[in-house]
Parts: sequence; C-alpha cells; structure tokens
Amino acid sequence: MEPFVLLENSCAKAGGTPSGKLGDAINSSFGSFADFQAKFEVASLGRFGSGWAWLVSNGGKLEIVSTANQDNPLMGKAIAGCEGKPIFGVDVWEHAYYLKYQNKRADYLKAVWSVVDWNAVAKGSKQIQSAMNTINTKDGTTIYFKDWGAGQPVVFSHGWH
Repeated sequence: MEPFVLLENSCAKAGGTPSGKLGDAINSSFGSFADFQAKFEVASLGRFGSGWAWLVSNGGKLEIVSTANQDNPLMGKAIAGCEGKPIFGVDVWEHAYYLKYQNKRADYLKAVWSVVDWNAVAKGSKQIQSAMNTINTKDGTTIYFKDWGAGQPVVFSHGWH
C-alpha cells in the first residue's frame, strides 16, 4: 500500500467543496457535497470505539465505509468488513481528537471539513482512479478518469502532527 498523505491541522487551501472530476463524482454518487458530508459523518459516528471512516472507490462506484481499529478497506471484506480503494479517510480513534474535542467526536467531524484541501484529495486520488479508470454513478452516468496520473489516498487525522 502506498503511504498516505497526511493533512496537517492547517492547510493553505483548506475548506470548501471538491471541484472537477472528484466533485462531480461525489455529487453524482451522493446527491450533493452536503449529502456526502452527512453520510460520511453518520459512518464516522457509527463506528463504535476506535477506527476510521473512508471514501472509497469500489467496483466503479464511490462508497462511504468504516473500519475498526487499524483495519482499512484494502484488507478486504473478510478482514475489514468492507473493500475498496481509499480516496479519503478520517481517523476516528479518540487519540485523533481528544486533546481538542474531548469525547465530542461529532464536533471533531464537523471541524474536519474546514481543514480538508480537496485539491490535495483529488491529486492524491489520481493513482486510485487510474487503477480503476471509471466511477459509475447511481444515475447510470460513467465518469472516466483515464487522464488522472499518480498519487496517494489522503487521510486526515487531527491528532497526528
């Protein structure tokens, strides 16, 4: 597995919404960026104890999944309970947010969106998408990513510096 790109606490181009092919794929897959955020937060809050929430590419579709502890979607369904190629992940282990948010995971998750550099996520997901080449959206549209090059999935952990 390629090393993850770790987003620091402050990113120069952070916040906002994804644009370009990644933004189109998120909007097509989840209805809107706001719907994606809400579903991602539900998956993150639904992970009891330590773990991760992920935006993955799986079988030509974008999906939101969560994994326990140190597991990740690349480990496969038999081990992690899900599968796919990670595009973006958020650490929901308490160590990631306790110093600033104590036990308020929901507040931490709301704050995550203000520090994500979606250009970095799009750049990082290039390798993932070039391996997959397309995203098939829920409305039947196919988005091609053949012009995307190399990169790494982006992971956010507020507690790592």
